[in-house]
Parts: sequence; C-alpha cells; structure tokens
Amino acid sequence: QTGETVSGGTLENHDNQIVFGTANGMTISTGLEYGPDNEANTGGQWIQNGGIANNTTVTGGGLQRVNAGGSVSDTVISAGGGQSLQGQAV
Repeated sequence: QTGETVSGGTLENHDNQIVFGTANGMTISTGLEYGPDNEANTGGQWIQNGGIANNTTVTGGGLQRVNAGGSVSDTVISAGGGQSLQGQAV
C-alpha cells in the first residue's frame, strides 16, 4: 500500500512483492527461475511509481523490477540475479 513500510523478509517460490510504499532489507530469490528471457517466469519484487526499496539483496534466480517512478538504493545483485530498471537506482 502507498505509505506502508515493510522491513525484512525473503521472496522465493514465485512469490511477488509489489511495492507502492517502502520495502527495506528484502532478499529476492525468485523471478528468473527459467532464465532471463522466458515468459514463464513469475515472482520477484516490483517497485511501482512512488515505491522505494532500500538495502535489497537479489540472489541467483531473483529479479527486481524498478518501474518508471520507482526508486531503489543499495541493491546488491549476486551472480545469476537480475534487475530490470526503468526508474532510478542509486
């Protein structure tokens, strides 16, 4: 929800987190299970317009999507993880 803050947690097994507020300290381990170009992929973290994600770790097989108007900071992407960026990353 807009204005809501979530701190900590792990996304796995095709979980989705759609961020309109703020997400801190998440670990993303889902979203690229079938490779980077496979439409069968589901899951991952989606930062929407106005959403903010801080101190995120994207592990192998994980995907963070930053849509236009979204913002992320201090994201660590491990080997095999990915980030799709249309917004701002600092």
